[in-house]
Amino acid sequence: MNRGNWTRMNSETDRLALGRAVIERTYQAIWNDWFESIGGVTPAQLQLTSQLADSGYRPHRNVRHLNLPDTNTEDAADDALLPHTTPPTGSGWPAWKRELIHELLHEFEHKVVAGKPSAAGAHLAEKYRGAFGGPGHEAGFFTAIAAKASYFSTDPETLIRNL
Repeated sequence: MNRGNWTRMNSETDRLALGRAVIERTYQAIWNDWFESIGGVTPAQLQLTSQLADSGYRPHRNVRHLNLPDTNTEDAADDALLPHTTPPTGSGWPAWKRELIHELLHEFEHKVVAGKPSAAGAHLAEKYRGAFGGPGHEAGFFTAIAAKASYFSTDPETLIRNL
């Protein structure tokens, strides 16, 4: 292998490792802010892969799967110095952060909302029915959105558009 290819590969490997670290650190920081004061809950195990599969939170196993192409994971390296509470910009959050926040909201739905959606969540669920593909996007999920939008200095409808 010539020196140029080795340097590029090493740089890409470092960028991927930094991106993974940013994602893990962001998850832990948000988890602490949202859940630390609630007794009896533990962080989900974070499994970060580049498989071609949907990301998801598995409540029965307390596991969060983030399936991101390596390029999206590397993009997280660009956000290494940004606060984890940074609101979405005009172009929205990068893919890695959209996936992470979406799945954190599911974790909040299962651990805090726990089948008791709010009136605001029910209203948003009705208004945005079908906005997210797949199961699990009912009033409880939208209750989590209503509860946590202000964490990112935004309103629930803007948060929905950025997920």
